[in-house]
Amino acid sequence: MIPQLRRWVHASSGLDRAAAAPLIEAAVLLFDNALAHTRSGQPGGSTRLVLTRRPHCLHLAVKDQGPLPGHGPGEPVLGRGAGLARLAQLCARWGWYGDQRGHTVWTEVPRPQALP
Repeated sequence: MIPQLRRWVHASSGLDRAAAAPLIEAAVLLFDNALAHTRSGQPGGSTRLVLTRRPHCLHLAVKDQGPLPGHGPGEPVLGRGAGLARLAQLCARWGWYGDQRGHTVWTEVPRPQALP
């Protein structure tokens, strides 16, 4: 699944492999987090990735199916694992929104031509 994810993000970004590397790494981190910490990782679960090209950044959103049974929706916390701390290093901004029915965690990575 991860090799297909990497290929899809690279192809969808319109960037060469080196320029797409931070976005690809962010996508893998978010996808892994969705599978590990939400119902999306349970049998029959699903995760949806949406990549939007914006003038100054690439916006990636990973939509999951909400918290695991017995857990409420909660804000991802930096420091509980290396994934979100690494995400903060890779991207210009990130955030989340959602409830019991599902979460969306998003990140924005600057487009190479938008860098100072």
